[in-house]
Amino acid sequence: MAGVSPASTGAQDQSVTELRAATAAVLECCRDTRQFVNESEAVLGRFNRALQHIRRQGRIEESQIFASLENKDEIVHFLMDCVRNRFLAWRKVRAIKEALIIADKSWDRAFRGHLKSCPTCKTVDLERDPVQKPPENPVPRLPIPFGLELLAFLGIALPIIALGQGCDCSLRPTLLAIGLSLVVPCLCFELIWWCRRSWVLSRLVRGKYAVGVQRQSARCWWAPLRTLLLDPVQPALGQRGDLKNQNVRQKGCTSFGEWYPSQWSSSAVIKCAPRVPIKSAASSSGSDDGSTTGPRRPVLVSCEAKSWNSHTAKLEADGAISGLPSKGDFDGDAIVWRPTGTRGVEEVWAKVGCCRLGWLRRSLLSLAAFGILMAISAATFAPGLVKQCGPIETVSRETVPLKSFLLLDASTSISIPSWEDEKLAAVAIVDAFTAAHDEDKAYSGAAQFSTSTRVEASLSGDLQTVKARVRAMIQQGGSTSMALALDACGAELAGEIVMKSAGPPAFKVCVLITDGQPTDRIAAEQARQRILDSGGNIMGIYVGQDSNAGQQLKALTSCSGSDSTSTCPWYATATNFGELQTKAREIAESITTGLVKEITEVHYECYIPYWTLVGLSCPLPLIIWWLYLHCGTKPQQNNPELPHQRKDPERLRVAGANQSRSATAGKRSIWKEPRASELAAV
Repeated sequence: MAGVSPASTGAQDQSVTELRAATAAVLECCRDTRQFVNESEAVLGRFNRALQHIRRQGRIEESQIFASLENKDEIVHFLMDCVRNRFLAWRKVRAIKEALIIADKSWDRAFRGHLKSCPTCKTVDLERDPVQKPPENPVPRLPIPFGLELLAFLGIALPIIALGQGCDCSLRPTLLAIGLSLVVPCLCFELIWWCRRSWVLSRLVRGKYAVGVQRQSARCWWAPLRTLLLDPVQPALGQRGDLKNQNVRQKGCTSFGEWYPSQWSSSAVIKCAPRVPIKSAASSSGSDDGSTTGPRRPVLVSCEAKSWNSHTAKLEADGAISGLPSKGDFDGDAIVWRPTGTRGVEEVWAKVGCCRLGWLRRSLLSLAAFGILMAISAATFAPGLVKQCGPIETVSRETVPLKSFLLLDASTSISIPSWEDEKLAAVAIVDAFTAAHDEDKAYSGAAQFSTSTRVEASLSGDLQTVKARVRAMIQQGGSTSMALALDACGAELAGEIVMKSAGPPAFKVCVLITDGQPTDRIAAEQARQRILDSGGNIMGIYVGQDSNAGQQLKALTSCSGSDSTSTCPWYATATNFGELQTKAREIAESITTGLVKEITEVHYECYIPYWTLVGLSCPLPLIIWWLYLHCGTKPQQNNPELPHQRKDPERLRVAGANQSRSATAGKRSIWKEPRASELAAV
């Protein structure tokens, strides 16, 4: 069995001898299936070590040594079967193939020829995986502009303020004062920033920082920010190619317009230095040239990436940071570290949290804008700021209809001349009611009473007929029974009549004219109470000089609850019926004074500004920008290359090859436990 020709290789040193022996073992293993199953991995490793040992020697005759190897077709077949028997051996076989082809081109022809003639070996894939380019970071999308956020905030606040204050102007001065007071914090902060900038920066510089943040110039829509701080969007370990993870993390940082970037992880801390400054090594080396004038405030800087552990630095009045290997500038939102060399790049540390200049300015500007909106709404929306605050009252007078029923005493005590005077006095009272009241609001009726009561003129709005019937009354004569008379009056007042015009409920009154005491006092008092309970009133007119009789009549009127010495509009006296005629107008006016009802109409000279609801459309630009950040297309690489998909070769069929092995042969098992050196070689 020929291995390596001695005539073509020259001296037979140890390396060539080992290669010859390894090649002979390869050929022997390739021709014996049972031996291949048990020893192919060890033989492959021995052949690879011998091959690599000669290559490391760098022999001049290396090409001749490899070209002199005989039975190349069988060696190639052995190498392919090793991969088919154990897939993980493809890397080692590929290394052997590349070494042989580089040393001698005849091996390239041998591999190509064998793969064309052997269908099973053609399934073995020894191609090297292409180098995958790292995915490019997606271009960060800009956060929501502060102008859109402020527009959305004021658009929602406008209808709330305008519709909430309504037409009541009592709170307008208070709303104006509150609105103007909300502007004061913003003005005070800007004044402090202008006068004592170093003091403000010394308070803002303390806190946690996110290292490696991108910086980009901001336009007017992002004012008062001068630069935008964007997340570098570095994926986590093991997720470098996960574009979806990068996109989600990026959107999480830019969704809220840089108000509070909670996604940023802080890896640097700046604290306030103690009172006694500690001189750092960097400071003593001359990194602080002392060229900046103004108060310096010591701070302690810690950063794990730069191996800074509470290094002392100095914050200048203009925000410059010195005393460290790198010099930086702090503007209230971030620290920009200058490059240390000509090829260096600047590094940006972004302040994390709310204690930032941009956050404070935007918060105070939002508060001031809300206050200005509140002050303008309080001053401009009707009724605005007026001296006479409140509703405007319009008073109108409305006359209540009057229903009066006259009861004339026709007892025997009334003489014929006095009876005639009594009738004339009754007509005068009706005329007085008409004069004191509107004619279309007056309704009257009349009856005479003595032992019995007779209604002469029912209650009606036809006053002329009523007066004519009063004049035509004939005296009955008899006793003075008032109970029946009061019941008749109550029935007339409670009855339904045709009203001249629609209006409020009528005022009801019984006018009782007499010159004596009632003969049925108890029954009269009961009748009186029934009239009062039904909503009527009783007016008594006593004609005579007997005070005792006058007091008894007063007790039957609506004045029964008043003091006897006090004046009551429901009781009048006259010495005779002629005097009663002259007092008719006075008596009528005394009870018709309260019949004119004053109606107060309350109205406001303002309109509800429903047009301010248009402000609810102001958040639409913000929503569209938010959708742009969250619902946009995923970042894609330019001309992405698909990774090489390695295919498994056709597996070597060796089932039953070991059945005839003798139990006493002492050889190793077919599925032996691989040695550690072999696993490492694979």
